[in-house]
Amino acid sequence: MYEKRLRMFAGPNGSGKSTVYRALKGKFDIGTYVNSDDIEQDIKNYQTLDISKYGVSKEITSETFSAFIGSHSLYKKATDDGFLIDLEFKNGKITNPNSETHSYEASILADFIRNQLIENGKKLTFETVMSHKSKIETLKKSQDLGYKNYLYFISTESVEINKQRVSERVKSGGHPVPVHKIEDRYYKSLEYLLEAIKYTYRTFIFDNSGNKSKLILDIYKGGKITIREEIIPVWIDKYLLKTAHNTVS
Repeated sequence: MYEKRLRMFAGPNGSGKSTVYRALKGKFDIGTYVNSDDIEQDIKNYQTLDISKYGVSKEITSETFSAFIGSHSLYKKATDDGFLIDLEFKNGKITNPNSETHSYEASILADFIRNQLIENGKKLTFETVMSHKSKIETLKKSQDLGYKNYLYFISTESVEINKQRVSERVKSGGHPVPVHKIEDRYYKSLEYLLEAIKYTYRTFIFDNSGNKSKLILDIYKGGKITIREEIIPVWIDKYLLKTAHNTVS
């Protein structure tokens, strides 16, 4: 029997989401993989994005696309921060004709593709910093539509570790992230964790502060916690265990 599944690899910039994803992707059917970094790079390189490569129908109208973009919760944040959203949709292709693309546009486009996949019951996997409520909205929508959501959350014990890793990644040709955004997203991502878990079938929490990521605990249906390591990192205790206890109390 076909079951609808969504897998989300989440955590602050520089936490090692891609590393954990690569280690696990061969263990299950990932469905369609959607990555906003890949989308941003495609548009920068080719000035266009063909949505059919993600298994999304080309029959979508430009009106449907424009309505989604204009109503997205990131649209206002982008414009408030001085970023122009000028995406166009025609014949199954998205173009950005008038300005350099940026992470806001890529994030909204990734959300559009995910939304189409979810509405059509397709399996999907994606990575996200999860520093915005739109990712919680995605989990809630997919759960409401009968999906089993799997969350793989990866973080470190200190934002300074993340800053250093992003810096090292840039030296190796990776994409840069401004320091203030790394800091802001680090804490927002952790603050959204508890709410995200409410809409999951299984959650796996990894600590990647050292040389190798460790699965610290997993959670079944947002409630039953199984501890996998004797030592619980401070960030997990603070943002998950203590917060969950205080919420219930």
